[in-house]
Amino acid sequence: MAFTRGKRIAITGANSGIGFETARQLAADGSEIIMICRNRERGTDAMARIRKELPDASLALFTADMASSSSIQQLAAELHQQYNDIGILINNAGGMFYDAMTTDDGLEYTFGLNHMGYFRLTRALLPLLEAGRPSRIINVSSEAHRTAKLNFSDLQNQKKKYRAFSVYSQSKLANLLFTRELAKRTEEKGIETAALHPGFVNTNFGSLTDSRFSTKAFKALANTFGITPEQGAATTVYLAQTEKLTNGAYYAKSTLRTPSKAAQDGEVARRLWEISESLA
Repeated sequence: MAFTRGKRIAITGANSGIGFETARQLAADGSEIIMICRNRERGTDAMARIRKELPDASLALFTADMASSSSIQQLAAELHQQYNDIGILINNAGGMFYDAMTTDDGLEYTFGLNHMGYFRLTRALLPLLEAGRPSRIINVSSEAHRTAKLNFSDLQNQKKKYRAFSVYSQSKLANLLFTRELAKRTEEKGIETAALHPGFVNTNFGSLTDSRFSTKAFKALANTFGITPEQGAATTVYLAQTEKLTNGAYYAKSTLRTPSKAAQDGEVARRLWEISESLA
């Protein structure tokens, strides 16, 4: 019997790419899906596409900007009002951005979305996840983390030239360190957690509607070598469904993968958690 049986599943970034495919595949499994999308119109369209294939799918739509503290707080309040429990939280929403930006809260945007979005939403929903135990938190990371190290004196890359891939890679390392520390803090509460690399997926991820060479090159690589969103969702779906999960671990292609040495540093994970708490 799949772990998802009878579980209510919340998925961020559920209107496109691997988030949409994750929602679609888990809805086909009979799970109740909470689709969390930034844009209501796109979220409504995504729900309609799933329902066209699966008329009896159990779907609900909530909107939130995962780079915004106030938006996440509002989302959490709505979910607490609507539901008594959540069985699985899939932190999927994220991106890579070619220009330096800041969130409404003044954080570097990639850090604010890719790491703090995961951190804030997870903390806000922990009571619902405890109520739904045994429960799981699944964090979408990336093999890009292997090129990164965290510099706590410049955690948000504000003291040097902005480099999109470097900043993105650090945020994906932060996802793994967050997963490691979260596993330690929630294991006794009946909550498991894991992180994953979805693969190099051919979606609009990392692609902007401008004409710069780097954007065109990224898209060309994705078109040539990228896997489909359906294939990219496979490991996320596996981690949601499998009966046996290694708590705090990192997966790729639905199998355990050893992350970088930097991602295994427990002291760095603890320190990142404490700083994230102060920022949140």
